[in-house]
Amino acid sequence: MDMLIRLDAYIDKDLLESDKRSHGFLEKLSNLMTVEEAIDYIFEAESADNVNTLYEMLGENDIAIISSNHFYDVYEKMKIMKDDIGLDLLLVYKVAAPVIDPENRAVRANIFDVINYMRNRTSKGNIVYFSVNPVWRMVMLYVLRKAFPVIKIILYIYDWLNLVCPYQHREVLQKFLNLPMAYIENEYRVLDLILKGDIVNGILHKDGGDDFHVLKDFPLPNLFFPAYLPKRLYQEPACEVRKPNTFVYLGRLYSPLEFVPELFSDAFIFDILDTISKQDFYIDLFYVRSPYATIRMYNDYFKDNKKIKMIEGKPLNCLLPDIAKKYHWGYLINNYRDDFSLIRQHVEAALPARIFTFMALGIPVVINEEIKFAADFIRQNQVGVVVAQKDIPDLSNALKRADYRTLQENVLSVRERLCLENNKNRFVEFLISSINATAVQP
Repeated sequence: MDMLIRLDAYIDKDLLESDKRSHGFLEKLSNLMTVEEAIDYIFEAESADNVNTLYEMLGENDIAIISSNHFYDVYEKMKIMKDDIGLDLLLVYKVAAPVIDPENRAVRANIFDVINYMRNRTSKGNIVYFSVNPVWRMVMLYVLRKAFPVIKIILYIYDWLNLVCPYQHREVLQKFLNLPMAYIENEYRVLDLILKGDIVNGILHKDGGDDFHVLKDFPLPNLFFPAYLPKRLYQEPACEVRKPNTFVYLGRLYSPLEFVPELFSDAFIFDILDTISKQDFYIDLFYVRSPYATIRMYNDYFKDNKKIKMIEGKPLNCLLPDIAKKYHWGYLINNYRDDFSLIRQHVEAALPARIFTFMALGIPVVINEEIKFAADFIRQNQVGVVVAQKDIPDLSNALKRADYRTLQENVLSVRERLCLENNKNRFVEFLISSINATAVQP
């Protein structure tokens, strides 16, 4: 595969500037390099402090290095990998975090540190377990495979946007990322190799079900494993609910101030929240990982609306006990017009992790019909109310027709079946099969 890359498109330079480097090192990151040249350059850029930290925390057993966005269920999967398979684990942050967080076994490091650490290990059977969201990060996965042909790589695809952002949208991605088009083209080339089984040993995904078309012919192990939560997070719901009129929203907030409308306008929900609040509903928005400009926009928009509150989120193990018994419905309503812009295949295949968070609270979910896979899940398990976009102005009547007590009882029943403890054997079997799988060399 002949491609040219610039490492500064994939490397967090802020994590390099604190290290003592020879003059001109950072400037060279913007040079065009072949993948082989990039690997050589990374090998020359050893960061002794962070590499030594990796050694101190991991030892010489087979390992899993997880490059993660801060999703709660990633920590739960790490625990299974450690307790049930015996892997030594480390969570490598690429964003600002303590250099060492012993409680969560976290290190603030970069791909430079990870690759140099792995290069110097005597054990060559390492497992690298990636949780990677944006499609434009895939090239670094290819660099890792080229640097270490024998290691095992499991790719955790947290959202289907990674796979279904169509090629015809590459110009939108290019504008969104402000990167040269060649970067986007390379990502699609690498993605093609991943789907042919030429880079990874297995794919773990939380969306789309077993027959999602993108993985239909994938030749190596793959597992549909939603973001199940452990029973210790389950809360008792409110009882004797006479007027179920409070919503809770958990997650990131989006706005046109920060995100490209061609990709994300369905998630601009301020006007829909306003419409719902006028129907005698109260909505609390617990926001996480949301840009400051977006938070400010929502605050300004709802400054005179007493039924909508903006509240900063916190980790689920702290948040869920605090908000138990305070809400009646989980909010999963977006702005899906006929021309909704977030990639339609992604929308129709998504199974948002929030569903399982709401179930942990013991509350039913109100969800768009347009989120087809998730809406079918809600409908089949009878754990919420599915509404079409056109019916949102009449949401009050739709919810009055629902048997709230029965929905709540269904949630409590279904969440027992779908707790992490009852499903972890499938995850363990997938990991073992991926460890035994042989990836084709690119």
